[in-house]
Amino acid sequence: PQRGQHQRRHAAPVWQNKNWDNFRSFKPTKVLSSETPASLFRGIFNKMTEKSLSDTIKQLIVIMGNIEGDVREVCKSMASVVLSGTAASPGSAPLHAQFLHQCRADALTSTHLPLLAQLVVEELRTVCVKQTAKATRPEDATYDALCAANAINDRNTAYLRLAVLCERQGVLSPGSPAVLMKRLANRLAKLGATAEDKTEAEVLVVRLVSAQEALGGPPSDDVRAGMDKVLANCGKRSEYPGLGNKLR
Repeated sequence: PQRGQHQRRHAAPVWQNKNWDNFRSFKPTKVLSSETPASLFRGIFNKMTEKSLSDTIKQLIVIMGNIEGDVREVCKSMASVVLSGTAASPGSAPLHAQFLHQCRADALTSTHLPLLAQLVVEELRTVCVKQTAKATRPEDATYDALCAANAINDRNTAYLRLAVLCERQGVLSPGSPAVLMKRLANRLAKLGATAEDKTEAEVLVVRLVSAQEALGGPPSDDVRAGMDKVLANCGKRSEYPGLGNKLR
């Protein structure tokens, strides 16, 4: 202020004269969780290891104990988590087969765990029966079409491998994968007459070898006969121009 003028004093705000705790009347916002049982399961399933397998089962029992509504539909969503996890990480198929074995064996603790294993097996059977002896070819010559076809082929290969491992774990009925592999070998034996068969043959050979590795031991007579036929076709370059060293 200039000389001779008095500085005006402003009155203190009203809120400064009151107790802040009494003045603040609003309530904190409550954030409602949007997580579903399937999403909770995905969070623990994707982090599962051999060491944490038993803990994952225990956490899943707790999640299933809080299911509201149609239990079967929730378990279907959880089955999709298992299958998509196998497709994304085929190397985890042995661990996933162990997980399904534990689910099936845990009927006394939670009746929902065997249902989850059952739904996974049902989907495996459906896909494997329809797709094991087939290879998806790109719809056109674009890169996106090639990637889409490869994704489907890789998924079906992972599913067959999981089916074989589930049989070894007692989750899938004995003999089922053997029938699928015989069908696959028979399909392979018929390929090679045209150059366009090369892509399909390569996909199916990788699938058969992956399943055979999961099965362990020597191949069956039917599978060996199919593979011998493929090798014979590889040598007939003029008659079977699509087959080559990669298949051999």
